[in-house]
Amino acid sequence: MTMSFHKFVIIETAGIAAMYAAINGSYTSWLWHELDPITLNGASGIAFDLAATPVWIAVVSCLLGTAGVRSKLLQGRVQMPPRTPYPAIFSMLPRGIFARAACLGAVAAMALSAPLWLLLQAGGGETLSLGAALLAKIGVTVLLSAVIVPVVIHAALPDVQSPQIAATA
Repeated sequence: MTMSFHKFVIIETAGIAAMYAAINGSYTSWLWHELDPITLNGASGIAFDLAATPVWIAVVSCLLGTAGVRSKLLQGRVQMPPRTPYPAIFSMLPRGIFARAACLGAVAAMALSAPLWLLLQAGGGETLSLGAALLAKIGVTVLLSAVIVPVVIHAALPDVQSPQIAATA
């Protein structure tokens, strides 16, 4: 049965956000379990980890998700949108998954990580309990996944419409 593109984007985004939240929550609790309370800034602070989250979400989502999106669209498991729902800039992204992942990672660093880092720095050297740090990590992960994953999915649309990609996928 063919799924609508809109429904596909929502389901994929929610599933991937939940998966990233579980992974990030697990490794954060394991990594920082002895640091309670946790500082926001400094050598053992979580600000850098939080600010790096958008880059990792963009890179991993692109590396692991692009081929799957292409495949589902080409196999007809997901209905192609009736009109082009992506900005023209997506068609200017590199076609190769590794180059696209690097490009999207750089964009995430500039557009999301840098402002998040500045925001966290403005918060000062506050301390957080492990529970609060986990909630912050999971919240940032879910919020940023909701922004980044649909971009990765929409960025794959021009690939499917390209005859060269369609022939090799």
